[in-house]
Amino acid sequence: MSGARVRSPQPIASRINIINQQCSLWKACMTKANSRHVSDSNLEDVDMNTKALFLSDNKPPNRPFKLYHACGNTVNLEEDEDDVVMPTPKPLGRDK
Repeated sequence: MSGARVRSPQPIASRINIINQQCSLWKACMTKANSRHVSDSNLEDVDMNTKALFLSDNKPPNRPFKLYHACGNTVNLEEDEDDVVMPTPKPLGRDK
């Protein structure tokens, strides 16, 4: 790979730390929004409340959450390898 940049472990670890902090804050805001969920609201209302909470709680404030792609499946790198559970693929149906 010509022109490829080699990154040292420190910048990578720093970026992972930022992603972890942002995703943890997003999860906390989502938990707060779900606890405030009223009977006549829907998932879009909860999502809007989560975004509003994140904007106010984030440091510096008013920065939107941009890491939706990082929240799908999370793996805690601090856990032992044996404790990590990976999702299993859906089994093939009889018609497949």
